[in-house]
Amino acid sequence: MRWNGSCYFIERMTEIAQLDQSLWYKGKRRFALQDDGILRVASADAGRQVEFSINIAQLNPQPFREKRRAMSLLVGMVLFAIPVVGSLVCAAANHDIKEAVYACLAIAGFFCLPFLLCLYSYLKQSYDIMVFNSYTGGKVVFLNNIPSTQALTSFLDRLVSEIAIHRDKLPASPKSLSQELEALAKLRENGVLSEAEFNATKQNLINTGKSPVPVGFGTA
Repeated sequence: MRWNGSCYFIERMTEIAQLDQSLWYKGKRRFALQDDGILRVASADAGRQVEFSINIAQLNPQPFREKRRAMSLLVGMVLFAIPVVGSLVCAAANHDIKEAVYACLAIAGFFCLPFLLCLYSYLKQSYDIMVFNSYTGGKVVFLNNIPSTQALTSFLDRLVSEIAIHRDKLPASPKSLSQELEALAKLRENGVLSEAEFNATKQNLINTGKSPVPVGFGTA
């Protein structure tokens, strides 16, 4: 909503890029980049829904990749799979095929559930992501190569391009006193300022940067 001088009117923002990511063990994520420099993110996983928006000018335009494999759970899966494989070997070596098959099914059924739980936990805790950090402390996370490498690359390229555009629109931060003095010294070195002009301008900058003298309070 914006004030045009006489009344408020609703300003409709246009989505210029969109990315949908979905994995059965990671849930769903949707990213919508608007032409006003706002990135809207919505995610849903195991019945939990989260929505937020962020000004892309606050994002670091250089994402980094983070990858992790839950190796302890991978070891657990191997341990649960060993009895199942062993039972299959015994069934093949046993002359009483019917009895061996029953024993194999019993062992497989006993270890199947823990194996599947380890597999699910492994997929949930392992990740391969692209991360954009925010200068305000947050971050935006993308699943790598989902839904495809081309789709992700295309969206991230557009996002990085828009970050550069909207960061250029931010007001320039004022220079510190040390930066001002450094620029002044370069002007003197290049012959733009004489020594007298340099000293006078330097003193003026120092006086301007001093804290104001308190008024209305006596000194002890």
